[in-house]
Amino acid sequence: AARRQTRRAVLFYTHGTRFIYGSNTCVIRILFVLHKGKEFLMICPLPSSGIPPDDLLDLIYHYKALLIRQLYLWYRGQEAIVDHLLHRFVLAGRIFRNSERVSCNADWLSNGNPAYEMAFWALLDFRDSVEYQLPGNHGITISAFTENGEYDFVSVLPGHEKSTSDVVQAQREALGQRLVIVVQNPDQIPLITIRPVAAYCVVSPDGKTTYYTTAKEAAPCQPPTSAS
Repeated sequence: AARRQTRRAVLFYTHGTRFIYGSNTCVIRILFVLHKGKEFLMICPLPSSGIPPDDLLDLIYHYKALLIRQLYLWYRGQEAIVDHLLHRFVLAGRIFRNSERVSCNADWLSNGNPAYEMAFWALLDFRDSVEYQLPGNHGITISAFTENGEYDFVSVLPGHEKSTSDVVQAQREALGQRLVIVVQNPDQIPLITIRPVAAYCVVSPDGKTTYYTTAKEAAPCQPPTSAS
């Protein structure tokens, strides 16, 4: 059985495929190691059960487009499995992919979905306590249910401070208390009139997040992940 598996691995490697499914439904990493002038083949099984394929696919379809780096962080420690599944989805025509992003169709691939991508950076700060997340509506970008309760993330793109504030504030009483406003730069914060909010999250172009508890506070704070 081992010999047969090795021959399959070499065949797939020759065709440029790095990961394959074996007969026991595990992913196999194929490595060629050069030692003392000789090349050795190493086959390393990687359990695929850690990421149900439908969960990853649903994540992409829910948010239309996400950065590959965001998926790596969401499934931290399972980057190889993510790569393998994305490769399978692309071959099956179920998603589209370029060097930095995956999307549910070609239209979303080039420009992405800035509002969801911004909010997802903030969501990643709550990743360890998130039990379920889904796209919001009526101005809410992402709603997340955690062990400490519900959080609503509202992305506010530059130039949309007033329109987003009006939509969200009109339903503010129906929303939970843990409302996180996500922006691209701190100068947007004074232009946002939604009250009350749990925190303002500023997302830099590289995905770094900085939190402020009030619109007038100069010193950053930690993400509001506690139950209070």
